[in-house]
Amino acid sequence: MLSKLKKSNNEGFTIIEVMIVLAIAGLILLIVFLAVPALQRNGRNTQRKNDAGLVATALANAISNNNGTVPDSVFDQATTDTASFGKGTTGNFETAKLGYFTTGGKIAQAKAAGVDGNVWISAAASPAVAPTVVAPGSEAATKVSTNSILVIYGQDCTPTANARTAAIYYVTENGSGNGNLQCVEQ
Repeated sequence: MLSKLKKSNNEGFTIIEVMIVLAIAGLILLIVFLAVPALQRNGRNTQRKNDAGLVATALANAISNNNGTVPDSVFDQATTDTASFGKGTTGNFETAKLGYFTTGGKIAQAKAAGVDGNVWISAAASPAVAPTVVAPGSEAATKVSTNSILVIYGQDCTPTANARTAAIYYVTENGSGNGNLQCVEQ
């Protein structure tokens, strides 16, 4: 009988132990939920930067192939979101296959009218102007958002007029919700 009294029932967890485990699990979930949007934002920014680099490379090759003159012909294929830059209607065209941005079959119209599509083509103003960051859907000849690339022929990123170059502007997201204007000069 004495041996039965000395035995205690230590099976299971105390309420304190359960509460500690739940608190630790809650902290882990909170950290994960805070990290996921930042990771997604960084992924989108990387895609934007890659697309701007592809456009810059295509423009640099087109300028090189045309004796240092900026391309005067731009067209795209909406089904593949490919932007092509060249001189005239014949000759060498350099293409950029876009991943994040879309062309939507509208690049030629964007060059002529400053409307439509996500890749905006514009000629430099005199004097050269720096684009402004706007909300998606408000893009124009000197306005760029997180959903668009703006290519301005005839100026560099400073912005200074330069007939033999082009500035490629895009906007990256940051944690505060505002965009940061970025420029790649070709």
